[in-house]
Amino acid sequence: HGGGFLLDGGVYYWYGSARNGMSPPCCLDRGVNLYTSTDLYSWTHRGLVLHAFNSSTDNGLSLERPKVIRCTGTGQYVMWVRGSALASQLLAVATSDAPTGPFRFVGDQTDPFRTVARGPNFRAGYQYGDATLFQDPRTGRAYVYWRTRWHQTGFRGMELTEDCTR
Repeated sequence: HGGGFLLDGGVYYWYGSARNGMSPPCCLDRGVNLYTSTDLYSWTHRGLVLHAFNSSTDNGLSLERPKVIRCTGTGQYVMWVRGSALASQLLAVATSDAPTGPFRFVGDQTDPFRTVARGPNFRAGYQYGDATLFQDPRTGRAYVYWRTRWHQTGFRGMELTEDCTR
């Protein structure tokens, strides 16, 4: 669900919500699954690279739309993922030394979820929905683009820090 792709070293990495076999499939998952391919036709399931958990805000129950880049500034693989609950859609960032994980949340390991930027929305920031990451191959600069959810405030984008985590 909501997969993100990364091409690194001739291998395609496909990250997505692990919802297979869940009931109901829309609301809870086990985390983020990874599949790999060298031809975009045959895929191998590599397992969970980031586990879902119950956070104090319940945003860790469903990890959606994971996007991964290899950060030029650090060489690390950085995942931006949405955590969804009933009312909020917040952001968590995780890093790994390898595209196959495991990924570890940045910041508070018991509740890494936060708003993306200051603004007039729910929980004092823009809610994080339907996002993607882009890294300019010429400059190495990385960007995040996302749809805000609360009060219909539209589409946002911003340049990431050198370590690609903020």
